[in-house]
Amino acid sequence: MTFNDYLLAPSHLALSSGFFGFYSHAATSAALWEAGYRPSSISGASAGALIGCLLACGLSSNAIAERLSLLQRSDFWRPGIGLGLLKPDGFKATLRQLVPQRRFEDTETPFSVSVYSVKERGTKVISSGDLIDGVFASCAIPFLFHPQRMRGDLLWDGGIKDRPGVAGVPDDGELLYLHIPSKSPWRRHVPLPERVRTTRLAVHGLPRSGPSKLALGPTIYGLAYQAVLAQMQRPYESVLNIDAETR
Repeated sequence: MTFNDYLLAPSHLALSSGFFGFYSHAATSAALWEAGYRPSSISGASAGALIGCLLACGLSSNAIAERLSLLQRSDFWRPGIGLGLLKPDGFKATLRQLVPQRRFEDTETPFSVSVYSVKERGTKVISSGDLIDGVFASCAIPFLFHPQRMRGDLLWDGGIKDRPGVAGVPDDGELLYLHIPSKSPWRRHVPLPERVRTTRLAVHGLPRSGPSKLALGPTIYGLAYQAVLAQMQRPYESVLNIDAETR
């Protein structure tokens, strides 16, 4: 069985957090969709929540790639007084322009995000209610963005306690987990999901993105896309560590 064969069977999709890792997630998912993959549900944290939202709302791979290629720092860099440097206005306005849906219940594919609850000091899963607020909360890196206020709670980046973004994955069925490798010494040893019937995919060797490195986006996208596409006709393995530079 090839990796492409595996993708034609039903599975849930989880997308990990990763600092400005949405270029890698977008490219990987584009290759998966081109191979015919369509998940039963989608969950994610932080960058994984952002791309997961676009996928769950039915945006095409081309539309996602085009918007990311045009992304500028000014789209989300809106400093303001609060518990963080940046207000949520720019992020939310950009997301509203991309997707017509406004509630989790309206997405084309069942969708959930992980967020960090200050009140509960742990991960919460959001799968209903305001879609834009929920996705922003999952992406709200502490002290870079203001937290999302929701029902008397302060919500921050879902990757704080659930870096893999798997808290909302249904218990049944296969799971395809897209992992963004971290170059941080504090993040390298975060445990991957321990769950039976899980396939883990990670693309290594990609340039590191960030608020001041958005120009690297198209390069990251191209490398990740070609690396995953080259894997399709190779034998299926439950752990796929793909090198973007040597393939």
